[in-house]
Amino acid sequence: YRPTAGFVVPVGSRPRHVRLPSLYSNIQSIVTSLRQFVNQPTTDPPPLNLTQKCATCPFHDHCLHEAEETDSLTLLERMSPKLLRRYAKKGVFTVNQLSYLFKPRRRRKRSPATQPSFNIELQALAIRTNKIYLHEPPTLEDQPVELYLDIEGIPDEDFQYLIGLLIKDRDSVTMQSFWADSFDDERRVFQECIKAANAFPDAPIYHYGSYERRAFEIAAKKYGIDCTAFLERLVNINSLIFGKIYFPTRSNRLKDLGAFVGSSWSATDPSGLMSIAWRYHWEDT
Repeated sequence: YRPTAGFVVPVGSRPRHVRLPSLYSNIQSIVTSLRQFVNQPTTDPPPLNLTQKCATCPFHDHCLHEAEETDSLTLLERMSPKLLRRYAKKGVFTVNQLSYLFKPRRRRKRSPATQPSFNIELQALAIRTNKIYLHEPPTLEDQPVELYLDIEGIPDEDFQYLIGLLIKDRDSVTMQSFWADSFDDERRVFQECIKAANAFPDAPIYHYGSYERRAFEIAAKKYGIDCTAFLERLVNINSLIFGKIYFPTRSNRLKDLGAFVGSSWSATDPSGLMSIAWRYHWEDT
């Protein structure tokens, strides 16, 4: 019997109703593959496929080591199973092989509103040559004052507990952190961040990815905070990189790009997932 609906119960939040029929086809294909492994044992392991879910798997290090030894295409973050199958038909199984498929093409005129596509072959070429490739020159200019924004939160609880705002005023760099001990402090940290940013009304506010904008939009609705002017100043650096600048890295994650340009972290494996674990540890202790 297949239920038509279920409930997801997040920590500290109301249960969420989930429709199940649309999920069954995907689950059925997974179950079918597992049954084939059971009914027809083989000495060959299943195909290696690194995904974002690997961060929570105890075999992560083992699979990553195997992928690096074989120079597997799955090392590239944007390499989907569909692309893997397409390149396998061409006899391409490694990042090094993939790098030789890139062929520069004449650029077509496109609307400014059109998002550039990502060329995974050019990414492989950048890795092989250890060079940065510009598919489109960046349109970013230095400003006298620049602000850099980052937010840490617990998505399952819709709770943002830390906002970091780095202020670069010519040769001076200062860091401000706005910390929420509990849910009751969340409104305050958003208000304090906006107040600090308003001291430099003409400065752009740089962030990486869509998380920060979405967090402020949600806070504006939740607490009735006027974030209109703040949101208009936000500049998503990822939009200036994606499909335009190709670093010799396996992904465009901020940690990968930062490591390439020489940044380091006090933790050996920093990630958004670990930040949640650290927050829970702080609450417990």
